[in-house]
Amino acid sequence: MIEIELTDLAHGGDAVGRYEGRAVFVPGGIPGELVRAEITEERRAYARAQITDILRPSPDRVTPRYPDLSETGGFQWQHLAYPAQLNWKARILRQLLIRIGKVPTPPVQPTQGMPAGSDVWRYRTVAQFAVGLDGAIGFRKVASHDVLDMQECPIVHPLLDEIYQGMRSWLLQRWGEQVGQHVERFTVRVAASPATPDAAQALLSVEARPAADLGEVGGP
Repeated sequence: MIEIELTDLAHGGDAVGRYEGRAVFVPGGIPGELVRAEITEERRAYARAQITDILRPSPDRVTPRYPDLSETGGFQWQHLAYPAQLNWKARILRQLLIRIGKVPTPPVQPTQGMPAGSDVWRYRTVAQFAVGLDGAIGFRKVASHDVLDMQECPIVHPLLDEIYQGMRSWLLQRWGEQVGQHVERFTVRVAASPATPDAAQALLSVEARPAADLGEVGGP
């Protein structure tokens, strides 16, 4: 168990601090915070740790809106206020261009975020959903074959969520808990027109399990 001050954010979302000369990657942290953390992985040049207590929280820390989604990929910054997310995305890109791209002064512009008053969660128009062998349908958990079972998807465009719920229902009606033996994942893409916000064109693609026999599949 260590106490560490976090000073940066890495590509991928982990906060970073230094302890005994090594970089320590701490998911769920924010630069400026002092935390108590438990080391979970040690390498010669770096370590990874999990927060057990936040001793000095950042003013940019917010309550995660969908804490269950933090187990899945792509939601590592739910605890970070949206304006701070935009600032850090530009900063991380600048750091990558300097360190990896060898661009001494990269012309990185401020991140263009959602318009004022927009729901920052309901903008995604493409999403891939996994089907677990246990019949769970939703997003795959980080570094795992497990799937977070989701009755609905609160972080995509409402029309995409409607399609997801319909597809989920149809899959379970057709195969029940054995659905994971037949279907591995499916992807939904929607294109909503500003002139017709309640209508959209959608593309649904379904990937079968290797060697699975789907038979004659009719759409939901």
